[in-house]
Amino acid sequence: MLTRPAMMAWPSRPNRRIQTCAPIHLNSGLDLAQLSFTLQVSADRFANFVLTPSSPEIGSASIVPSGTDEYQVTLAASPGQVLQLNRDVAQLSFELKAGQASAIVPLKILGLLGARLAGEALDQALAQDGRVTILGPELLLDVNQTSRSLVVYGKTGDHISLEYRADLGPGSIWKSFLETTLQADSLEIPQLQLPQTGSALFIRARKE
Repeated sequence: MLTRPAMMAWPSRPNRRIQTCAPIHLNSGLDLAQLSFTLQVSADRFANFVLTPSSPEIGSASIVPSGTDEYQVTLAASPGQVLQLNRDVAQLSFELKAGQASAIVPLKILGLLGARLAGEALDQALAQDGRVTILGPELLLDVNQTSRSLVVYGKTGDHISLEYRADLGPGSIWKSFLETTLQADSLEIPQLQLPQTGSALFIRARKE
């Protein structure tokens, strides 16, 4: 089971909250009757969680506070149904608190448990954390080191410069490798081609 990432643009008015949602996806080959997990999130960033079923097999869905920065999530099958699915099963809605800087914030899943239709408990399930991309006034970079792809988040119309340097010492300078204007809130650069330095490579995005 995994939650997929949600991405949203942050409003320019600092006192306004914005509401968004992230899907919860279930991949199960068993006759599950129920599953539950602890969702760990930052109370400084999120508020007013609501869990809504998005699949007809889900009879009930609940999310309740269970501790500091933690919520207990439970999904149960409708009578006569099992959760033997590979699709989105619920929507997790929430508000983002106002005035935040740009950040990629994790939605951590802990203690995933399941129960089969006959009552057998399952505690060896795998969960993949979700994440929320919050767009504030700053540009935001997300690098996939495996595929060497780079995603830049910003505001449509921002003119940006992407730059790199081999180290942060006094003799090193930033070198531009791409200048462009964002046509959307994000720009993906697949298979990023930069010089091999044999050590760390530092990348930044700057508004022109």
